[in-house]
Amino acid sequence: MYLLDTNALSEPLKRSPSPNFMSRLEAVRKERLFTSAITVMELRYGCALHGGGVKLWPRIQREILDRMEVVPVDSPIAERAGDLLAAVHRRGRPRSTEDLLIAATGLAHGLIVVTHNTRDFKDIPGLRVEDWM
Repeated sequence: MYLLDTNALSEPLKRSPSPNFMSRLEAVRKERLFTSAITVMELRYGCALHGGGVKLWPRIQREILDRMEVVPVDSPIAERAGDLLAAVHRRGRPRSTEDLLIAATGLAHGLIVVTHNTRDFKDIPGLRVEDWM
């Protein structure tokens, strides 16, 4: 089962999405696709900044978010993210809080994180990451 990161969910919206990504996405059953509430926040933020965001948001909901389950950030995920944040800080490899919340969601639910920014998730013990691009 897969947890799609923000850049993965942005790919189908491009004029020329990656054929590799699109074929992988189409090959996975809807029941095996998830995203984080954090990714929803990042997508909405992008729309709010974008001039055509008002028109883009309904498309994102219809074509992307309605096709998968959105995993909320609950207390166990927040706790795990706090531990990850401390661990990467101690190692001198800071990451964004958003990425660590997404990583914690993947770990808590046993999901493989799908992202093109694999470096944002490397060195997180136990986290499985794939780049479909």
